[in-house]
Amino acid sequence: MVNRRFQITAAWAAIATALLAAAPARAQEPTDEQMETARVHFERGVELVGQEQWEQALAEFNASVEAMATAPGLLNVGLCQRRLGRNLDAQHTFERFMSEFGSTADDVDRRDAQAQLDELRGVLGRLAVEVNEAGAEIVVDGRTAGRAPLAQPVFVEPGEHTVAARLAGRDPVSQTVSVAAGQQSAVTLELGPATVAGGTPPEPPPAGGGGSADDGGVAPVWFWTSVGITGAAAIAWGVTGGLALKADADYANDQNRTAQQQEDGRALALGADICGALTGAAAVATLVLAFFVDWDGEAPEASGAAVTGLAAGPVADGFGLGVVGRF
Repeated sequence: MVNRRFQITAAWAAIATALLAAAPARAQEPTDEQMETARVHFERGVELVGQEQWEQALAEFNASVEAMATAPGLLNVGLCQRRLGRNLDAQHTFERFMSEFGSTADDVDRRDAQAQLDELRGVLGRLAVEVNEAGAEIVVDGRTAGRAPLAQPVFVEPGEHTVAARLAGRDPVSQTVSVAAGQQSAVTLELGPATVAGGTPPEPPPAGGGGSADDGGVAPVWFWTSVGITGAAAIAWGVTGGLALKADADYANDQNRTAQQQEDGRALALGADICGALTGAAAVATLVLAFFVDWDGEAPEASGAAVTGLAAGPVADGFGLGVVGRF
């Protein structure tokens, strides 16, 4: 049998215009199309209530409220939710009714909505949630309930619930709690310590590769590179020195010697002096590196690291130096 509350709100179909006019003022007044849509869905909902088809009636009343929220529409949404056992949804609906129509709805509707809220307090459970950090987001069963500190308890269906607290830069925390109908359970959450964003530790350099060794010493590759440069410079020094001496002897014994030959000899002598200086500098660098090398590293032959050096050789117009490497 249809209860008295639905019988009374069913009168909305006969006086739809008057009730719609009593709706709260909006930033934009509803259009005629919206009013007609709300009326049609409301009438369908009333018919379905008479057939006790609560799920379908709820869908129609929700469509009516979506087109245009009215006090009768919201009231009937909440009553259908109660019939279907969706008490938490019904509480939210009746709270919305009191917030939007509490001062404009007729006394009968307002008293009915308040009576439903009073009854739901004995049907639902409550969670009084406290968090040790203000501003933390409080989540109940995956739905945000607000931020700490909460002004009032969170209403929930009786049973077991998961309560969590989240705050940027802090480790989240959660707790499972049971609450009985009409009872209130206290939940205290302690957020974990602040999390520090740490960078990924650098990977150690490959054995025998460039850079410093793990213990702060110089990688062996640099020592062997310096040895290679020293050897190459010494070879270049010997070659250029020999060629310079030969050119000088040829110039002294050649009765037809020219100024160009003399200039070539001087260039070879200068090249020999440069190679000699490079050999000396490289030898000193190699000696110094020997005291700082991490000899636990592999030699370049074992690691396949690059070795750089100097090479001397003849070119089209004389003699040249070049840089060589092995990878």
